[in-house]
Amino acid sequence: MNKDYQHILLATDFSPFSKHAARRAMKLASYCDETRLTFIHVIDEDYYDEFGSVFSGLATGGGFTNQQDVLLKEAQDQMLHFTNKLDANDVQTKVVKGIPRKTIMTFAKTHHIDLIVMGAHGRHGLARLLGSTTNNVMNYSQCDVLAVYMRNV
Repeated sequence: MNKDYQHILLATDFSPFSKHAARRAMKLASYCDETRLTFIHVIDEDYYDEFGSVFSGLATGGGFTNQQDVLLKEAQDQMLHFTNKLDANDVQTKVVKGIPRKTIMTFAKTHHIDLIVMGAHGRHGLARLLGSTTNNVMNYSQCDVLAVYMRNV
């Protein structure tokens, strides 16, 4: 039985925490033969839908039909910038709309992810009780989850 990770998923919000976690995911993938690495960014559907309802039907010079298209394009551009800055040439990328914690876990299940890597902000107290995406994924995912803490931020 091969114990190497076959498919690693980095969930990113493009923060410095995610950048640090991406480097760790890339390093882990380099240790395992034939490991696929995917970066996913989930646009929070509440934020996405709020702008869509406010600006629905808004036509812009770029040919976008509404603000949702603008948000999606900006997120795709951020993903490209994020991967280029990391020299992550051999990764697949995905930008989707949804509830981040649920979308990450659903993607992991449907794409046979062995390991989810996420940056952790290291929140404590009330902020931790209210929950974070990383905390939810760690507690409810059906695969391994690596929370990468970034010290001295």
